[in-house]
Amino acid sequence: SGYDSWIIEAIEWSVKNGADIISGSFGGWPEVPADQDPMVLALKEAIKHGVVVVIAAGNDGFGYFSTGTPGFAPDVITVGATSETDHFIYFSSRGPEGFELHAKPDIVAPGTCVVAAFAFFREVEEIWEQQVFYVEMSGTSMATPHVSGAAALLLQVFPGATPYTVKSAIMLGADDLGLDPMAQGAGRL
Repeated sequence: SGYDSWIIEAIEWSVKNGADIISGSFGGWPEVPADQDPMVLALKEAIKHGVVVVIAAGNDGFGYFSTGTPGFAPDVITVGATSETDHFIYFSSRGPEGFELHAKPDIVAPGTCVVAAFAFFREVEEIWEQQVFYVEMSGTSMATPHVSGAAALLLQVFPGATPYTVKSAIMLGADDLGLDPMAQGAGRL
């Protein structure tokens, strides 16, 4: 958890220090339209500076209109989650976004039972007297890095590609799973 101002400072720092991609697994419930949301405005500025922005859709997907901020922004690549067998996962937030009815998410990627490095292993070791270096988790936050990695590969092959070109390429290359577009976007990465 943290403050929006911390995230905005991190976005500005990333742009200032030459980031190519911002991969974000954070968010909240939107209270204002995207064009008034401070975090979205910071990400839009990052995109203007050539940074590809990939954001988790959120895990509130028990129905439509559940995509959070900043994932509800039209310019970012918003990522929902599927299972490893290409089934849509109930928790993955869905569109359309609630203010201007933009279709979201843009794409889905595997987001269940993903094994990743566990950043807080020292704290757990002190409590449980165990060394836990990896943890299995599920969520759109676990799907987002797949898309960020694909964006990095695209930028490696096509240096200088714009964020909009990268977003288009990722969406055009998606496999249509035959699901509701407000759940799967263009399909699975």
